[in-house]
Amino acid sequence: ENYVVNGTKKWITSGAYSDWFVTAVRTGGKAHGGISMLLVPKSDQVTTSAIKTKYSSAAGTVFVMYEDAIVPKSYLFGEEGKGFQIIMSNFNHERWMICVTNMARARKCTEEVFKWAMQRKRNCLRDDEDAIVPKSYLFGEEGKGFQIIMSNFNHERWMICVTNMARARKCTEEVFKWAMQRKIFGSKLVEQPVIREKLAQMFSALETVTALQYEVTHTMNLKGTQSPVLGGRIALLKYSVTRACHLVADNAVQILGGRGVTRTGMGRIVEAFHRTYKIPSVYGGSEEIMADLAVRMAVKAFPPEARL
Repeated sequence: ENYVVNGTKKWITSGAYSDWFVTAVRTGGKAHGGISMLLVPKSDQVTTSAIKTKYSSAAGTVFVMYEDAIVPKSYLFGEEGKGFQIIMSNFNHERWMICVTNMARARKCTEEVFKWAMQRKRNCLRDDEDAIVPKSYLFGEEGKGFQIIMSNFNHERWMICVTNMARARKCTEEVFKWAMQRKIFGSKLVEQPVIREKLAQMFSALETVTALQYEVTHTMNLKGTQSPVLGGRIALLKYSVTRACHLVADNAVQILGGRGVTRTGMGRIVEAFHRTYKIPSVYGGSEEIMADLAVRMAVKAFPPEARL
């Protein structure tokens, strides 16, 4: 007259507030024909623990544990063995809702950016305050401040590149370990061709940018931080690093799935990287400025007599 349910399920949204859980259980053999859908009440045998995720804690995301939970057969949805169809119907609704809500958020974000672009003025320096500064506080010679700024930028941008490439490499190591140990349908995750392709993209980006980073560092040591050849090279390096970080962060979350957006446990390093990787693409010069600077330096050095 009853079902006895054992098992676990992660990332159950609103689970912290729920008294009932719609649960897919296996009542038959392999494949989708053996899946049934039950309505399981919360009890001493059905417990939850909070999961800290990238998104709001108000979502009430939990880990649900079923330990010999007694469920009356009258709590069965539809027919036994027909649960897969219910799952698919629910997925259609859920995915449609995800699309609608996130497109609304994306539209609102775009509106805010457009407003900012329309009101923002390029030069926002104030010239109506007369701060008194002794001449003895002057760095170097008068009129030579731009070179100091550029030298500082070269150091700053190089540091941004080194630190974030180290973080991207650590993130990739975590993902590779996961792909080697995680099993799905009896096989390691890394045995899936689509996963190997994502890993190859990450490996290629890391090794390519690391080679450029070594070359730029060597040039800095030989020619100094104020060498005219460095500005464009470091700008190109920073642009390459932040683009590589974007690829690594995106692929890492796709491979780890729910763990990639969980602030604790095995996915914590990937979650932290994905949450913060975009910041370096803004400070020290945005990606667009870095790309433009690299090309402008190439144009400046272009031999006037060169022709196709």
